[in-house]
Amino acid sequence: MSEITYVFGAGASIKSMPIVNNFVKRFETYLNFLADINEEFRSENRNFITQIKSHLSFDTYFKKLFHQNQNELIQKNKNLLLSFFIFEHLIPLNYYYSYADPNEISDYIIDKEYHVDPRYDALVASLLKPLKGKCEFYGKVNFITWNYDLNLLFAIKNFLASIKSLQEFINTFNCSENTFVFSEQLTLVHLNGFIRHKSLEFSEDVTIEFMYAVFKELIETHNKPEQVEKNIQTINFAWENMQPNNLSDVPKFIIDSITAVKNSHSVILTGYSLPLYNRYFDEQIFSYQNIRDKYIYVRDPRSAQITETFYSDFGISRPEFRGKGDPIVYESDSCDSFFVPSNIYKASHVIKLTIDSNLINAKQKIDSVNKLEELHKLDKIQIVGAERLFEEMKNYKNIKAQIKVGNYQNIGEPFLIGHSRIGACLHIFS
Repeated sequence: MSEITYVFGAGASIKSMPIVNNFVKRFETYLNFLADINEEFRSENRNFITQIKSHLSFDTYFKKLFHQNQNELIQKNKNLLLSFFIFEHLIPLNYYYSYADPNEISDYIIDKEYHVDPRYDALVASLLKPLKGKCEFYGKVNFITWNYDLNLLFAIKNFLASIKSLQEFINTFNCSENTFVFSEQLTLVHLNGFIRHKSLEFSEDVTIEFMYAVFKELIETHNKPEQVEKNIQTINFAWENMQPNNLSDVPKFIIDSITAVKNSHSVILTGYSLPLYNRYFDEQIFSYQNIRDKYIYVRDPRSAQITETFYSDFGISRPEFRGKGDPIVYESDSCDSFFVPSNIYKASHVIKLTIDSNLINAKQKIDSVNKLEELHKLDKIQIVGAERLFEEMKNYKNIKAQIKVGNYQNIGEPFLIGHSRIGACLHIFS
């Protein structure tokens, strides 16, 4: 099965949500809104944004609090962040402009065109085959996002389960930690978690009276620790999920992300600048071994700078020095719509092969399986996993083996056509 992975940063949601460069100004617009509701809550938010101003981003500020072990302050500030993102997602645009500083609208508001970005809807639509009454993708699609907003989740829900509420949809498919598995063809990892609130259903008839009611309730619960903990339970910065004193114990959602990239022929980075505060995780997800033989597409107004970071910090050879197996990087400043690589639309019929746990080849020392894996990368064959493989590997400790198994689709029990005396089997499934 053809497989691609999208990696989204804040720039991917620029049409509806703030980015690093305009975060402070957008937050000041939010403060103007709060002036109509509650001055004490507004003052606490003003103190919060004052702290953010002295840091490169709010991520940096939260990471400092994390290292200082200031858990209570982290909880409270996450709740402030949640309230701000609810404002950005819900506020009708005509009211948004009324709260903005008219002298600076052209500098920081112009990018906010929607409260929910319709480009995500268009992306999901472009990845689906034109089959009436079905949602079947051209290949397997993985989404990895550093964003907290609900643009992508809402777009996926619109196609897969339009009659459900967004909260029901999240409950159904949020399978573990920050990972969503919608089908064998579609997965999503929110590396930093995501915002969640009962008000976020994105009705077209949101009124300012509704906004006041939502924020009145948020403010009433802000000083109640148990309610705050419930409000922010899905906002989990990636570094908060690491085990103390044990960096080798990688969270499952990072393994899921590594697997997605490793198993894809194309990786599309959109609005993501590979910042230093995420470098520990990026170096695992985009390790050279993981992105060998890949097409990497960088889509961002600063695509040349991001591509340069790939070359300088991730060991990718520049075009003039590219050798066998080196990934190929394509850059573009165009972000009006999301990019879809044309090779995903090419129909292919491949033989599926299954292997058992003796042929996981985690150390890449079995030449015959190495050749099969190369054919798998080229879409000439598809290596899949039988039910017994997944059962045998459940308690296996080797992370490399887990990642390899994660690459394989579970196809149940195949038809056996041959085996060796040691029990290592090669099957065919059609």
